[in-house]
Amino acid sequence: MTGSDAGPRQQLHRLDAELHDAVAALESVLADPSSEGLARLGNDGDLIVSPRPAEQVPTGAEAIAEATSALLPRVQLPALLIEVDQMTGFSEEFTHAGGAQSRNPKLRRNLYAALITYACNLGYAGMADASGISEDQLAWTSQWYLRQDTLRAANTRWVNAYHAHPLAALRGGGTLSSSEGQRFPQRGRSLTVRALSRYFLDEGTTTYTHVSDQHSTYGTKVIPTTWRDAVAVLDEIFGNPTDLPLGEHTVDTAGQNLATFAIFNLAGLQFSPRIRDIGRLKLAIAVSACRAAARPADPDAADRRALERPTSVGRVDEVRAHHRQPAHRQAAHQQPTEQPRQSAPRIPPAHAHHLRLPLRRRQRTAPASASPAQ
Repeated sequence: MTGSDAGPRQQLHRLDAELHDAVAALESVLADPSSEGLARLGNDGDLIVSPRPAEQVPTGAEAIAEATSALLPRVQLPALLIEVDQMTGFSEEFTHAGGAQSRNPKLRRNLYAALITYACNLGYAGMADASGISEDQLAWTSQWYLRQDTLRAANTRWVNAYHAHPLAALRGGGTLSSSEGQRFPQRGRSLTVRALSRYFLDEGTTTYTHVSDQHSTYGTKVIPTTWRDAVAVLDEIFGNPTDLPLGEHTVDTAGQNLATFAIFNLAGLQFSPRIRDIGRLKLAIAVSACRAAARPADPDAADRRALERPTSVGRVDEVRAHHRQPAHRQAAHQQPTEQPRQSAPRIPPAHAHHLRLPLRRRQRTAPASASPAQ
């Protein structure tokens, strides 16, 4: 389904060939004197990769951008929200939680006000003062109409409509995306709120968002701040309901681990993380597939792990699989040991039911001063 080979041996051969091609290309770059600014070797032998130069914006482009911005009218946020709803119809996704049909003619107005309340973090009281809509109406609309499934469906309409717009193609094709976690302080009871003094004075939570190269947010998930970001990377990639043809994804250091690399490769997607201090890390060492195939007599060659993986961020511990040896080799390496002394035969233990003795019931005797009638 993904176009990748299901056999692990073929996968290792392919990855080994890609590694050798990349190393050969790197050696040609290091040997070329004209490419000194791209990559070089330091005095200690470490590879130094220079950052790419920033794109130079022409001087005339800045003047054109300022002139274009001056021609655009200033649009109020409620007017922009109403116009986008007329183009996409996202308000139709906000249905009543109980399935009821509202006969309130001002329901759509209340929906717009509730959305702006959460988007601008105004609160019910602040929005009530600014719009004239009561706090009870805002709270009732939010409780019955603004849910995770309705918000996700409305956001899908936004992303699909923007992806089909001709201007979106000028930014990208929708094949590249990135994800990042943002931490916000929060009050009140919640399953995702955690106390972490490094980021919050009291408590807070993390909002993990996925953004495409067209600058559209196609996925959002609230996770505890104590979780690693890599836990939520795959959720929006494989559960993407939009029309974006995602093919490559990038994260920061906290969003990558070995399982993410493996799952992206299995699904036929490109995973390109931005790893901090990557020049000091040993990510993996691949044993040549040719050397692995040169031992056909070894029955355990297919079960060996040819990669050494890091066990923690910032430090790499080389973990190698145990190589099993044939029986005659194990016998050759074993040292002769003394025979244990023969002890006297042990007495077999008694069965459990033999040890269970009946408990005798103690009979109570009447005191001597009591009469037989008592």
